[in-house]
Amino acid sequence: MRTPQYKEVKKILYKDQHPDSWYVNFYRMSPYLACEHGCTYCYVRAEKYNIDGNFEKDIVVKQNTLDRLKEELPKLREYGTIGISTGTSDSYQPIEKELEISRETLKLIRDIKYPATFLTKSVLMNRDIDIFKDMKAYADIHINMTLTSLDEEVTRIFEPNAPSVKKRLDSINLLKANDIGVGISAMPLLPYITETKVSIIDLLDQLKALDVDFLVPMVLALNPGRLKELYFETLKVHYPHLVNKYRDLYSNNTDYGGPRYSNKKFYQDMRDYMNTIGLAQRLPLRYYRTQYNNYHTIELLLDHMLLLYKNRNIDITRLRTANKRYLAWLKEERSYVARRRNLNFNLVDEKLDSLLRTDEFDKIIKNKKLSNFLREIIIDGADYDYCTLKLK
Repeated sequence: MRTPQYKEVKKILYKDQHPDSWYVNFYRMSPYLACEHGCTYCYVRAEKYNIDGNFEKDIVVKQNTLDRLKEELPKLREYGTIGISTGTSDSYQPIEKELEISRETLKLIRDIKYPATFLTKSVLMNRDIDIFKDMKAYADIHINMTLTSLDEEVTRIFEPNAPSVKKRLDSINLLKANDIGVGISAMPLLPYITETKVSIIDLLDQLKALDVDFLVPMVLALNPGRLKELYFETLKVHYPHLVNKYRDLYSNNTDYGGPRYSNKKFYQDMRDYMNTIGLAQRLPLRYYRTQYNNYHTIELLLDHMLLLYKNRNIDITRLRTANKRYLAWLKEERSYVARRRNLNFNLVDEKLDSLLRTDEFDKIIKNKKLSNFLREIIIDGADYDYCTLKLK
């Protein structure tokens, strides 16, 4: 039985310096801490996250979340996506069914016409499709769903209180039927268990059939301490033949908790297969361009292109240099507006538009080919395919 721990917070909403490359949120918040889903691999179990008590039962509820949001949301100056629980908890864990804090949070965000997203294993979000559809009137929002395998038994072992694979697939289907973007967080893939060719191909094929928009994988990290100990206890019960392999793989005991060596060929083969079937490795441009001003759209696009090109073994030297020049320009422009409360960040977009319509933008990034490419994106409204790396 859960034992909620209610607390008051002085601040609920936090802004990052840049939009997040994986989840594409700019602001972040969490109405809860700890999580009833009880996943044995959850990195938030590690001591460094300072979540005490029973992780699955002592759920921290930030009871003044809505009051804080009513005060903080109207003060936002820079448009961007608000992430409601993007890692430290699940905003749709079972307690949300009773408290409805996440639902009321979505309403407040909708009322100021900002986009929202979240990372979840839950299917309770189906309850709030009415609000997502309201948000669709001003932004092509997306949801991040965690799913690492189609194997129900594996899911039951490592995610004991989370919804079944079937329920999550049904939820994805429902979201797509309502024209809501869906990305998959395949995090973490478990070495020798879900980090296998058969497992990942089955997953990718199923997700492509559901028209999922992108997938981001990550290998398992086991921070030394209670997280690593719990995971090994699970292995001893269900996969005793893998214990020695894991001891070797995670014997370095780094603060990050990553393995001694990465299965590079597996991940490269996975990326190649995703490109073949047309499943992007990041949220596609057509979604996030409606969630951000143009200057952040370019920032995200260049960040994603650096990743996509690197994964294809394409030389990114010139692209990286141009990106650094763009970010330096953008930092200066944003800082200028940020220091003047009477100014609007739309001014940065207006200046960017003016620069793109002349050769002045070429002088900033010193890459004419890239300048012309960005003109087609921003001025002409072209789209960019993350699998073919071509405009469309």
